[in-house]
Amino acid sequence: MGASQGLTAACQPCYTESCCDDDTLDEKSTTYTRPLTVHGFNVLSFGPGSGPAGQVFEETLRGLSRADRSLLQFSSTACLVAVRWLIHQGAAPDVHDANGTTALHVACRSGSLPVVCEVLKYSQLLEAVDIAGWTPLHIAGHMGRSEAVRFLLQARASPHRRNASGQTPAQISLDRVTREVLQAAAEDGDWERGMVALGDAEQEVEDGPEDYFAAFNMKEDRVGVPHQCERELFFVTPKASIKEVTTFRKSLMKVLVLLFNLKPSAGLAFAVACGLSESYGAAARALLHTEGADRSKIGNFLGQDFSLCLLVRFGVLDSLPLLCTGVISCLELSFSRIQLPEDMDRMERLLHAAALVWWRKHRALSPSMLPTEGTVEDDKTSETKELVGHGLLQYISSAQVMSQLMFSTVMLHQVIHGDGTGATGTMSFDDWANMNKGLEDVHKDIPNFVTRPIYDAICAKFVPELCMAPSAQSPTSRSQARSHIGSESSTGLRVQCAWTSWTGWTGW
Repeated sequence: MGASQGLTAACQPCYTESCCDDDTLDEKSTTYTRPLTVHGFNVLSFGPGSGPAGQVFEETLRGLSRADRSLLQFSSTACLVAVRWLIHQGAAPDVHDANGTTALHVACRSGSLPVVCEVLKYSQLLEAVDIAGWTPLHIAGHMGRSEAVRFLLQARASPHRRNASGQTPAQISLDRVTREVLQAAAEDGDWERGMVALGDAEQEVEDGPEDYFAAFNMKEDRVGVPHQCERELFFVTPKASIKEVTTFRKSLMKVLVLLFNLKPSAGLAFAVACGLSESYGAAARALLHTEGADRSKIGNFLGQDFSLCLLVRFGVLDSLPLLCTGVISCLELSFSRIQLPEDMDRMERLLHAAALVWWRKHRALSPSMLPTEGTVEDDKTSETKELVGHGLLQYISSAQVMSQLMFSTVMLHQVIHGDGTGATGTMSFDDWANMNKGLEDVHKDIPNFVTRPIYDAICAKFVPELCMAPSAQSPTSRSQARSHIGSESSTGLRVQCAWTSWTGWTGW
């Protein structure tokens, strides 16, 4: 963190020996310059916020298990159910990265109060410090997360703790209201006065974090982009290099499939550049219906955190008939040609996209404008009895809730059936209901008559569309990758041969 470097200080010429005895005058200007060396420069002394401040990076996550890495990453999101499932699967609640950043540090930075509430069940995190000496209260105060600050204070987080630079949470707070709360709590220990500073009545709570949370009726923190705001996606598609492809379309499609299976992004770029598709989304939709396209490659590509992948996955899912579907039937339609990746980050992005498309489609139309809900997937709904269409919409408050319910459904299917080849596992409905607790609101659950049919249907049968593909980091996929090195080389050779047979060009 320290650094020594040579700096140059400049002053206007004062022409006095006392000011500039050891200085030199630049021949081309009238400005005096002198070398200035700074030793032991520490970024922590640069100013508030120059520590990790609740951020995790790929470099600081190295050496952690996949579950622990995912726990820290998901703590920065609003996906409460993912945090619960990761801890259920063995992630350490008190895990920290190389900078000492814990899940509570990360949650306080993002301001997702349900996640803050969840990880604060592990009381050892309340006063944990990172490499810069910041507690979760330091981070919540610095980021202006006033609701999270109030919650931490009620849980008895100390407003007097100082970081490595000797600063209290109030001293590094950049938000006036948050700073007033911290100052009120620090001056005389009057926790309730700090609460009143935010305009809320006093309320004594004696039980655990869930009771603190429910008592204040808190929602998402007000700092940041409102959840009602949604990004509008666009991407400038390049002009095709080949204007007429009708004659060679079959040959080009074969090259496209082979190239996509080798490198998905290159395959989509090839499709647009050759004029096979007018856009990347259209190319991806065409691949879904093309024989030979690898379902797992499609899922892994669409789940990546790139702007192009974001655009394409919404375009692909928006083309599907998701009206009048429920949780399971929506998942079956969405992932009939796309395999869910085992990587939880990528899987959550795909599920969120499917949930958002489902939400928008149903919110855009009134029930009277929709077809009869029983006409879609009659055989499936009669077996599962799950709520579908607007019958489900009235019990789902947002696309985020739908996304988390889908995530929990996929994870339940993984626990019960795995990949469908081995012995089935077990999980009681009560345990699964606890995973979904508080998804609608802090103290409001999705009704059991919505979730119970989903649970019964998942336990009753294996659903191939809900099966996850092994990720590149899993031992199984690594062994498969080693066994397929030769096949990938032969695939590259087939791409070369297909291109040569079409163009006659051999200058590889």
